[in-house]
Amino acid sequence: MDDASLASDMIRLLRDEIERVREEIQEEKSAVRRSDSVPESVMVSPAELYALQEENASLYREVEAVRTQVYQIEAQSDRVVRTNTEVRELEEERAGRALKSKEESEKLEKKLEIALQKYQRYQKAHSDVSESVRDVEQLLQETKARRKEEKRRLKVLQTELEELRRADRGFDPRRFIDKASPNNAVTDAPKEVIATSVLAFDLPKSLLDLCVPEGYITKNSDEIVWPTEGKTRSHCLSICSTHRYNPKLNGGHWEPSWDLQNQGKTRDFFYMEEQKRHYLGTYRKEGQAIVASDDIRELVHAHMHYVLKRTVLFPALVPPVLTGIAKDMLYSGALKLVCIGWRRVGWNSDLAEALRRRRGSTSTGPGGRPPTPGTTVIRMPQEGSTKRDSESRQDGPRKKQRAA
Repeated sequence: MDDASLASDMIRLLRDEIERVREEIQEEKSAVRRSDSVPESVMVSPAELYALQEENASLYREVEAVRTQVYQIEAQSDRVVRTNTEVRELEEERAGRALKSKEESEKLEKKLEIALQKYQRYQKAHSDVSESVRDVEQLLQETKARRKEEKRRLKVLQTELEELRRADRGFDPRRFIDKASPNNAVTDAPKEVIATSVLAFDLPKSLLDLCVPEGYITKNSDEIVWPTEGKTRSHCLSICSTHRYNPKLNGGHWEPSWDLQNQGKTRDFFYMEEQKRHYLGTYRKEGQAIVASDDIRELVHAHMHYVLKRTVLFPALVPPVLTGIAKDMLYSGALKLVCIGWRRVGWNSDLAEALRRRRGSTSTGPGGRPPTPGTTVIRMPQEGSTKRDSESRQDGPRKKQRAA
């Protein structure tokens, strides 16, 4: 039961009480009027009349009090009604605000969701940009590496071009090898010095200082063509392919051979035959020609197997099909040969004497046999061997190391 119904019940009860009091007052007034018409024998005494008047006044006061209470209750009822109205208005306002708050909350949620999506897109874009930056940096590094390699290749090609330009176009390998040595040429050495290849290391500095200024060069018997007549070693041809395939060079690349690069003019010459290295004297480069194998077939036929072997380095790392391609390139002329004519122009007596003085540097020759009587045995580097890397084929000329 709410406050409005309670106030209505109270008002109804008070009204009933007022009606009852009024009825009682009317009955007393009627009794007083009847008393005026009754005989004097039935008239009340002054004391009774006073008592009745007092009771009547008391009833009036009660009626006034009840009336006042009624007014107060009615006023309270009005306040309750107004309060209930205000409460309903507040409830409606609260409901409106709740609805509005819900709508605003939904709008905020949508805004938050949109902001979150934007943030996720930004994060993804940032990640993509970072990945792109890493890719660009990696590409830049690769480009720098390729550019460095291209510069190196360009330098090599420029060297090759200069070498080709310097090549004597009038140099004929066949005429050179068949032509007799001039009268002033050194055709025979005083006595060849044999150097075995028991150990692999370069000439010591004491011997390098005795070499001609441009150093020394060593060649294998399979890459040298001597004159066909006689046993003279006054002049010879060195042959090899212009380029060779190196599987360890940047994942596999062709590189120019040592003979295609600048050889210098004059060098002390070592020659390897039957596992022995011979010092033959001082030789000078007389000319160079780059030709196809068919052009000098009669000269290089017996040496082509070795030339092919030196064309492909580290054959265990190279597929057989690539070796076959290199062979086809050699025989078809796509890969040419570089032929260099060497002529003995002197004998380095100081170097030969120093080699002979090193007689006690080893006690045995190749295979454990004692050295040949009358010769000096000295350890020399194997073909293509150096102190730093025994696998690298250093078949090019060894320059003289000068003291600082």
